[in-house]
Amino acid sequence: MVGTAGVFTITTRNHPGLDVVVSGQTVLVAGTKVAHIRAAEHDLGRAERLLGAALGESIAVCGLLVFVAPESITLRNVPRDVQVLESSELLPWLEVQPDVFDVAEL
Repeated sequence: MVGTAGVFTITTRNHPGLDVVVSGQTVLVAGTKVAHIRAAEHDLGRAERLLGAALGESIAVCGLLVFVAPESITLRNVPRDVQVLESSELLPWLEVQPDVFDVAEL
């Protein structure tokens, strides 16, 4: 997604009714370790490489890992490069992000 607030990759995972715990690079879903942060970082890196190659300059991309309908999300340690959200938080979160591009840059 590209807008005045920047460039975002949105990696979604559907875990309805399950507890999600995030501690840095580690994500547990109902107690089982999953590679969701790695997947979100992959999406973010791919977008940065492709956009950078197309534009001839480095582009910062914000990675979002969005969980659909979990029972709960516990953030023990926030991942370094990925923002973790519940699907109901996505739009409000995006709406309050500051502008980094003007219309001409878009």
